[in-house]
Amino acid sequence: MACEMCNNYEIQLQDIQYREAVLNLKMTKYEKTIKQLKEDLKKEQTFRNELEEKYVDESKRFEMDIKLLSTQVDDGKCNVEKMIIKFNKMEKRANDLVSDLISQIETLKKEIQRLSLDNEKLLGRHLKKSQELSSESISLPEDLESLQFYCLQLRENLIQAIYNREHLEETLRSENMFIKEQLIGEQQSRENIEENFSRENEILTSKVHTLESELNDQRKQNEEMKMELDLFKNNFNDLSLSSSNRIKMLEEKVAELSSIKTKSESDLASLRAKVQSLQVDLDNSEQVQRDFVQLEKIRQADTEVRWQHEEDVNECNGCKKTFHSRKEKINCSHCGRIFCLECCSKLIRSGNKMRTYKVCQVCHTLLDNQTACWFVNEAPQSPT
Repeated sequence: MACEMCNNYEIQLQDIQYREAVLNLKMTKYEKTIKQLKEDLKKEQTFRNELEEKYVDESKRFEMDIKLLSTQVDDGKCNVEKMIIKFNKMEKRANDLVSDLISQIETLKKEIQRLSLDNEKLLGRHLKKSQELSSESISLPEDLESLQFYCLQLRENLIQAIYNREHLEETLRSENMFIKEQLIGEQQSRENIEENFSRENEILTSKVHTLESELNDQRKQNEEMKMELDLFKNNFNDLSLSSSNRIKMLEEKVAELSSIKTKSESDLASLRAKVQSLQVDLDNSEQVQRDFVQLEKIRQADTEVRWQHEEDVNECNGCKKTFHSRKEKINCSHCGRIFCLECCSKLIRSGNKMRTYKVCQVCHTLLDNQTACWFVNEAPQSPT
């Protein structure tokens, strides 16, 4: 019966040890999986942090570029406005100069017309005077002196008239030349002003076109950078969402594996406790079996010579301790076998005078009915 129980205990122990080994393998596999998942999670978090840092750097760079482009656009607008203001001022100045020249030309034309009229008037006056003189009757003085005086007077009048005519012609010629020169100078000045105005107008127009082209290019670059920034933001959001989902999935998997690990550890602890309990039961069973064998030996010893001689025994029959001297050898007063001092320390009273005798633990159990068996007292306690 005892051997069958031992076999059952051994079979159960082997089964539990096998299950424990399987659980240990699963635990090792789960731990490797958890370690790998934690490494993947760490890599994913590192990648996400690097991506966030890159996004922040790129955002700052794009913002700085956009700010710089905005500043350049504002500067270009200011330059265009300044050019337009300068162009308007120069146009107004040129228009004022042209108006002044036109006014001066009109004034000169009027002056020429006035001089022409004066000349015509003078010519008409002299012509009228000559006609009057020609129509008058010629009355010559009768005496020679009067005739001479009259001739002298006519001669002086003729000289004065010729002088006046020549002076007037010279004056008119000089004024005409001065007016012509002034008119030519005004025309030349007007042409120079118009040429300078045209040249400056072309330069300003070219600058305006250049600035407008640069402004359009800056606007295109700004739009392209905004599109790139939006695309980068969308990619970052997609990557962030994908990374968040992957991190969440990994965390859920880690939590699931941690739960499985915790459950496995609990099962393993339960199995270990069961193994210990079975081991205790097995040890108790083996101890009981050994006790039965010991009792059987004691029962058989009743038919043999009980008292052992000191020279025949070299070790304790209980704990198997080796003896080094004869003083260490003590015979049990009941069975006669030799034990050490510790194994033969029990006392029993017997006889009419109730003398005290030293006996071994087995004999003490057999002789004292009120004492529990030694294997019950010394059996290992099963775990709670």
